Amino acid sequence: MGTYRGSAQLETADDSEWQVRDMTVRIRTDRATGVVSWEGRLELADADVRTALGESAEAVLRLPDGAGANVRVQPDGAFTGTAI
Repeated sequence: MGTYRGSAQLETADDSEWQVRDMTVRIRTDRATGVVSWEGRLELADADVRTALGESAEAVLRLPDGAGANVRVQPDGAFTGTAI
């Protein structure tokens, strides 16, 4: 479907919202199932964001155009998820 590089908003399980300054995501649609998957990497230079995510956390990632996905973010910033 496409790729995006830029800023995004991360909403953690405790309803905290964090601005991510730089991220890259590849968005693909499975033709057989119609499921839209997201895969990419967040720049986690902001110590507060790293602390909010903990070891490995589920969150909602939103792009500036409003598109979003439920994602699982690893400590190194790598994430995978499914569009909502």
